[in-house]
Amino acid sequence: TDELRNQTTTTAILANEQIPTSRLSGGAQTEGGRLGISPGHVAVTVKEDGPQGGGGVIARGDSVTVYATFTQSSVIRGTLKELVKPKGTAISEKQDLPDFTLTLIPTVRVLAITNPPLDENGNPGEGDVTLTLDLTPEDAQNLVFAQENATVWFGLLPPNEEGTQIPASTVPLDLLIGKKA
Repeated sequence: TDELRNQTTTTAILANEQIPTSRLSGGAQTEGGRLGISPGHVAVTVKEDGPQGGGGVIARGDSVTVYATFTQSSVIRGTLKELVKPKGTAISEKQDLPDFTLTLIPTVRVLAITNPPLDENGNPGEGDVTLTLDLTPEDAQNLVFAQENATVWFGLLPPNEEGTQIPASTVPLDLLIGKKA
């Protein structure tokens, strides 16, 4: 008990559980910290509605695929040099894009998750899901951009399987109207 005196826990401790010093403030941290962040990666936390965040079935250590749907997007033709010219002199052409969905991050490990509480039948309840992900700096930047500019969805992957990067897609018109156009 002397080792525990004047220490603060960094995670919840259950009744009758051993308390390693790595779980105390001032204790030695394991490689990757208490979340187990991979070397060269960053932990980013996002909050999503229940269905978009996996519906309460994703757990710590699972791998997920991250999808993003962009709406009302456009591209501006021209070089960066042309775009930063003084106002009124830029020669660029803006073109609207159809809404599209892409695989933003094919595979990422979940470091921590807070799911909605279970309902009275033991099924995932309704509410927000908060996920902390083990991301490369580039994937972290892309996810933050998508959180601000798109609708993000998380798909649970089977154990020990990698996600796939497929081309961005739009919903075909015949699927929307129910017949061939």
